[in-house]
Amino acid sequence: MEQYDSVDAGSRPSQRLLQVVTIPESDPRAGLRGALGCFARTQLQPGWVLDRYDAWIGPLSEWVSYRSTIPEGDAAADSIFPESYGVRLTSKGVGGTELIACAKGRHCFAHRINDKRHDPLGHPGSHALDKEPNCQFAEVVDHKGKLHLFVVCTKTIAPGEELLLDYGSPYWEAHRDVIADLLHGVANVFNQMSNQFTTKPLTKVPKSKL
Repeated sequence: MEQYDSVDAGSRPSQRLLQVVTIPESDPRAGLRGALGCFARTQLQPGWVLDRYDAWIGPLSEWVSYRSTIPEGDAAADSIFPESYGVRLTSKGVGGTELIACAKGRHCFAHRINDKRHDPLGHPGSHALDKEPNCQFAEVVDHKGKLHLFVVCTKTIAPGEELLLDYGSPYWEAHRDVIADLLHGVANVFNQMSNQFTTKPLTKVPKSKL
């Protein structure tokens, strides 16, 4: 919370509307306990632009190289999966290339808006506990042709209510792929270490040589 309250309210209007707090241990979403969430500071109305999603925006072909340069302190650097701050865009780049927006910087309330899913990486049965999103992403191209990402309110949100987005199924499918690749790599390392430390059967020494 400190990193957000230290920002001058005049430099980021969203500070008057939103607040970031720690998700309590009592929250039914086990995967979010102790993490951060974004909540309404005052009543929010449909159609309001709540915050700009500060981001690096580029083609998927450049994502891997950018991923390796994310500086310490950036929102995306607080996770072993920077992909968790990546948003696939509907807008296309030059030649129709697919674009991704990755959270950049640290003083951005929109970075802390969680997904509506109760347990996105868990059992499919948990979807019955999913909530309805109350805001959505909006892609805007300025007069210079530069693409920006904003979060817009879609429902009336009461003070103290959590903001929720729908990150979409492809977003979580990509997460599952990343986790699967990581687990596969860990399994390979474990197998290599096991092979190195496998002991050979002891050779029986004749009593005459003891």
